[in-house]
Amino acid sequence: MSHIFLELERTTVVKTLINNIVDIEFLKEKDGHTRDMKCTLMESEIPDDKMPKSEMLWHYQDTDRVIKVFDLDVQQWRAFRLENLIKFDIDFT
Repeated sequence: MSHIFLELERTTVVKTLINNIVDIEFLKEKDGHTRDMKCTLMESEIPDDKMPKSEMLWHYQDTDRVIKVFDLDVQQWRAFRLENLIKFDIDFT
């Protein structure tokens, strides 16, 4: 399966998430279903009790194949693989 998002650099995706709320759709590894998620890495949108206790989150974003994000709808951390991304739209609402 070919996804246009492979052209996006990982750092560009992470920087966009740090500065915006993003609507994404991705293919789940476990069952092959698609999942929609409104997510971000904006510190102002992540509750204090959900913030990482160290800089490990940001280091993880640079070294792992998985991008970890905060899902605003369920108020939990989730992850997706860049190669499974189907939609990546900044939420301007």
